[in-house]
Amino acid sequence: MLKYYLKELLNVMFIVTPLCAVVGIALASRYVRINLLDAFLLLLAMAFANMAVDTLNDYADFERGIDFETVHTKFSGGPVTLLVSGKIKPKPTLAMALAVFSMALIIGAYFVIRVPLLAYIVAVGAVTILIYSKFFLYTRALAEPMLAFVYTLVPLGSYIAMIGSASHLLSALLVSMPVGIIVALVLLINEVPDRNVDKKHGRKSIAVLVYDIKKISLIYLSFQIVALLILLAGVLSRLVPAAALLAFLAVPLMLKAYSGFSKYKNPKQFEKYMGADVAYFLSFVILLSIGLFLHL
Repeated sequence: MLKYYLKELLNVMFIVTPLCAVVGIALASRYVRINLLDAFLLLLAMAFANMAVDTLNDYADFERGIDFETVHTKFSGGPVTLLVSGKIKPKPTLAMALAVFSMALIIGAYFVIRVPLLAYIVAVGAVTILIYSKFFLYTRALAEPMLAFVYTLVPLGSYIAMIGSASHLLSALLVSMPVGIIVALVLLINEVPDRNVDKKHGRKSIAVLVYDIKKISLIYLSFQIVALLILLAGVLSRLVPAAALLAFLAVPLMLKAYSGFSKYKNPKQFEKYMGADVAYFLSFVILLSIGLFLHL
């Protein structure tokens, strides 16, 4: 039984938040020598936070019955083999989510004591984890923008935690904002197959409100371009190292994901395009981090 609870926590997407934090650590390495223990603790806290919000979301969807109606893919539709299958139970799952949330909060408190400025970012992150599934997804057009905001704070906060101050904050914003936007767009494209069920259950995400595939695709592409332009502006203004443009090598994956909108037929067929978008996010963040570590 324990292995199923661990599987719930350690689903493949739990690495999203730690990877975003690496971007902030990489930029910080341009200005200070990174304390490896602090970097490890930070990444551990980000992993716990990601596990907490994903598990709380699964629990909330199970309670509402959403996951019983969706078509399950690798990237959408919720967990098919855990809560829905009965292999894990709701109350222990909730307790597990709150436990890892508490561990993230304890580590966050350590960094706040060292850098009080982080109190605001930690507070926003903690509140978001607790109410995202209950509030943001059911508030008109708030889910994706809030995710973009929070995931901008992840590399930004990680940067501040590593350097211990808010110096060079504009540089940090110029690499953090593209990350936040791209994460929100992962949510947007993954919502497409579920928008009928989500609408039935009262969710008010952009995918549900806009609904039309063509219009969603234009929103997706437009904000992907915005994210890239922000990073480009950072490089052209010399606030961001030129090697950060390595992230642009991932763009073909984004274009493949975008091409899938015009071919949408059903969730299973769309899975490979959602996969291309996840691959784009992973490639973008990894290449961006490498570029920032190079200090070129």
